[in-house]
Amino acid sequence: MIKKKPTKNYPKALIITIVLLSAVLAIANIVASNTVATNGQRLELLRLQASKLQVANQKLERSISEKRSLSFIEALAQEAGFTPITNTLSLTPPEPLAQAP
Repeated sequence: MIKKKPTKNYPKALIITIVLLSAVLAIANIVASNTVATNGQRLELLRLQASKLQVANQKLERSISEKRSLSFIEALAQEAGFTPITNTLSLTPPEPLAQAP
């Protein structure tokens, strides 16, 4: 004669609770994964944009330094019709007439 093992009868409420809790956790996992993926894409786009802005900033700094150079300013002045100075005149202040006491 074969003995049957006694089966445990779990209450229906416990089974339903476990199934619902599993479903909620699965949905929460999907939402969290989606949020992380979306934030990762945004972060990557922001890094790319920052890199492009750094390159543009370097180009602007280079352009500014070139345009501040005396040789560039001299070339612009010659294009505008200015000519180099050939003679200079220095003005010196007159000597004081009397010494202060």
